[in-house]
Parts: sequence; C-alpha cells; structure tokens
Amino acid sequence: MPMTIFWSPPIAGTLKLNVDGSTIGNPGLAGGGGLIRRPDGSLITSFVNAFGIKNNLEAEILSLIVGLKLCLAKGWKDVWVEMDSLTVYQIICGSSHIP
Repeated sequence: MPMTIFWSPPIAGTLKLNVDGSTIGNPGLAGGGGLIRRPDGSLITSFVNAFGIKNNLEAEILSLIVGLKLCLAKGWKDVWVEMDSLTVYQIICGSSHIP
C-alpha cells in the first residue's frame, strides 16, 4: 500500500539534520549523507561520504557522526536529528520507545 512521506520542520530557532547511510551488500561498499535545513525548509548545506566496506548499521552511524560533527564545527547547537534507523535510536537511547 502506498504511503505518503513528508518532511516536518523543526521548531522555530532550530535546524534539522536529516541523515541516511546505505551499503551495496551487507557488508559492502558503504556511503551516506545528509541535509541541514532551516524551519522553513530552505537548505543550509548537504554532504555525502564514502565509507569503504561497512555494514548497514555502520553506514547509518557514520552518516550521523559526520552530520553531527558538521553541526558542531559550524557552531549549530539547536539541531533536531531525523533518520530512518530504529537500531541507531535504540543504541543511543537504550530503548525501543519512540517519543
């Protein structure tokens, strides 16, 4: 069944970091990237990286790390993170409960 997917903005005064990682094979050639946007949806910057041979989880985590490091380097501290990996969420938060 088709599902409509849309981007939801962060609250005023914050930014949103969207990241994703993937592999060709598992493990396999891995890469990832992301976007950083303002609450109005306008793009601030984007990034892509090749990670070599990794598994899917490593690609997701590395994409998140690259995005967070970019935010820190730019001094952006009020950042919402959005990604599609429940496993990464569980590792970071120690719970399967999604707020």
